[in-house]
Amino acid sequence: MIFYDRGKRAETKVIRKALRLTPHEFATALQLSLAMVRDWEQGRDPTDQAARMLLRVIACDPKAIKRDLEVFKSELRQNE
Repeated sequence: MIFYDRGKRAETKVIRKALRLTPHEFATALQLSLAMVRDWEQGRDPTDQAARMLLRVIACDPKAIKRDLEVFKSELRQNE
């Protein structure tokens, strides 16, 4: 489980870093724009309810998410 302060706007960054992903990898894996991830991390664009739930799911079981993302990253590298 990833512990973060839900009251802080940087929760996205804490979760992304705990998964050891770059902003680009995080955005690509979640099918978000890089600009959106950067905005979330800097608190400029508040996340909607669905996005907040996704972040909570990731924070609750990061190992499962990490496994899935590792597969995704390897597939992404093969397509480059």
